[in-house]
Amino acid sequence: MNVKLSGIDDMTTAEDFLKCSVFLPLSELPTIQSNQLYLHEAPGMRVVDAVLGDLGVIDQVFDLPEQPVASILYKEKEVLFPIISVFIERVDRVNRILYVHLPEGLLDVYLN
Repeated sequence: MNVKLSGIDDMTTAEDFLKCSVFLPLSELPTIQSNQLYLHEAPGMRVVDAVLGDLGVIDQVFDLPEQPVASILYKEKEVLFPIISVFIERVDRVNRILYVHLPEGLLDVYLN
C-alpha cells in the first residue's frame, strides 16, 4: 500500500517514518457494511448467536495474520471465534451487540 503524507515530499524524510503506525481519526473512517465492524469496536460488545442466543461479552480481540479472533467467556470457559463477515449477521452499534451465526460445533470444541 502506498500512502502520501502531507509535508513528506522526499524519500529521506519518508524513511524516518518507516515501521511507524499510522492512525486515522475515527470521524474519517469509511462507512462499512452492517455485517462488518472495525476491530476497535469489538471489545465490550455483547455477542448473540442465531442458534445459542447470548454468548457473553467480547473481552479481547487478537488481530492474527489469518483473521481477527474474538475472545469471550462462555459457560466459564474462554472461547475464541473468528470475527469475519461470513459469521457476522449484523452489528448493532447503538446497543453494542454483535449478532453472529457461528458454525455448528465451534463452541463444543471449548466446552468438551
